Amino acid sequence: MEIRKDQLTTFKDRADAQFENRLTAHLSQRHGNLLVYTKPVPRRIRVLSLSELLPLVRVCIDRARRWGMAWESSIAAFTVLMFINGPNFDEDPAVRGELQNSAIPADSLPDHIAKAIPKTAWPRIRARYRHGWDEMSRVGQNG
Repeated sequence: MEIRKDQLTTFKDRADAQFENRLTAHLSQRHGNLLVYTKPVPRRIRVLSLSELLPLVRVCIDRARRWGMAWESSIAAFTVLMFINGPNFDEDPAVRGELQNSAIPADSLPDHIAKAIPKTAWPRIRARYRHGWDEMSRVGQNG
């Protein structure tokens, strides 16, 4: 039995959509109280509709994959970091330096970042999170 390329693409697309839906549900259920800074006003994840939240989740997944992450668990952890700290948290020099650390396997990066960045740095990183989701979801900006 041979699997054609179009069949493999269909399978991958379906698996990706299922992962996006599971991750969106996880964010709503486990992190529903987090504020998402979107226009015109910040709102909690739990009040966002699927059509509002799903594009943001897709931006996170794409950004995690651009950093080399492949495991669903690492992509999900990176997504949570983005929602907690801002969609541009990986632009901070300290975070970016850890993400570019070739000694750390890509799928270990979310846990590594959470431990390697000093607790005193996170407020500075979060302070930049007053913009970003609208721009990122509109233009698909990535790291």
